[in-house]
Amino acid sequence: MRFIAPLMLVIFALPALGAEPAKGAANKDTRPSVIVVPFVRVGNVSPLVAARVQEAVKGRLDFGGSLKLRTESDRTAPEPRQVSRTPVLPPTKGSKEIEEADRLRLEAGDLIADGKCAVAAGKLATALKKFESNQIEIVDFNPWIDTLGKAATCEIDAGRTKQARAYLRRALMMQPTFVVDLRSASKPLVEALTAERDALESKPKSKLTVACSAPRASVFLDGVSFGGCGATREGVPAGSHIVQVRADGFKPFGKRVDANKGKPIALEAKLASLATTRDKEDNEPQGPVHTKDLGAFAQKGDFASKAFKSRAALLGKQTGADNVVFGVVADLRGGVMLHLFAWHIPESKLLAVDPLAYAKGADDVNRRTDGIDAIVAKVLLDRPRDRIVRGVPAVFKRK
Repeated sequence: MRFIAPLMLVIFALPALGAEPAKGAANKDTRPSVIVVPFVRVGNVSPLVAARVQEAVKGRLDFGGSLKLRTESDRTAPEPRQVSRTPVLPPTKGSKEIEEADRLRLEAGDLIADGKCAVAAGKLATALKKFESNQIEIVDFNPWIDTLGKAATCEIDAGRTKQARAYLRRALMMQPTFVVDLRSASKPLVEALTAERDALESKPKSKLTVACSAPRASVFLDGVSFGGCGATREGVPAGSHIVQVRADGFKPFGKRVDANKGKPIALEAKLASLATTRDKEDNEPQGPVHTKDLGAFAQKGDFASKAFKSRAALLGKQTGADNVVFGVVADLRGGVMLHLFAWHIPESKLLAVDPLAYAKGADDVNRRTDGIDAIVAKVLLDRPRDRIVRGVPAVFKRK
């Protein structure tokens, strides 16, 4: 029975460190630089022979002149800060729409200040549609409420009092303390706001209770926190509202509710659990990556998984690496064979380097390894198509 021992080599080609030469400089160093990780051995190769081959190759890569050898002590990037194990949700279409709505709000504000309310009205109407369509994802409700106030201002300016009052009514439902700047607000706008506030105050208010099971959850009504799971909010104004529940490790919950005729509102929020970095091996690693972290992938020749690619990319970022070269020492009748595979990080390609054969005890290792730095450098720089390997290299499939 043949086996793969836990010894492995990974070589990362890195760009030159130090100050970048001026453009067009004739002495610009374009050699790949590499970082070496122990070789993998396959079959009946002894650890002593594998170590002998590894050290000879490492020496040639260091002193051959075609490459620059680095070690982990040469890290040029600071080690990443450890962060919460709760994954960060990627930007959604809704969050991008909300950002666009806020941008339109700010542009409209400048137009209103320049006396161009007619032009601003179109931008505000578009912004309000985006806020309304993505209200469940809104975290800060103030920009939405401010947009309603600005839209009401322009509607009053255009003589459309009915629509202005509809905007003011919506703003007051979400924020009963909503006010306008009396220094710049027109008299019709102030009167419309007062009328809508009085009408809303005259309607019976509801009690809202939100039940949920997520630990340490926070419950929000129209963007304002009022407690955790089981929290109750008295005096909810009549009309439409947004209830949101957020908790670490869970997908945010949001639902629109209507307060009507003072009837109590009971809502059960069911939050979906998010996978943690432990549950999802393919997540981007959060801390520093070391060469030993790639060992499990080299043992299987697993160079296509997201987990390998993310770790290789992060190690490359931390050390300045562009390429990863995996070395495998396999037994051969009458000797041993060295297989090298170069992983090119920017293009996500696995490249094969010509194998090198050695005597059984690798007594000829120094002579046979002479010039390996130039061979590796050429593959790393040229990346020819006939060297591209797809799937698990055959040497890793040996039993």
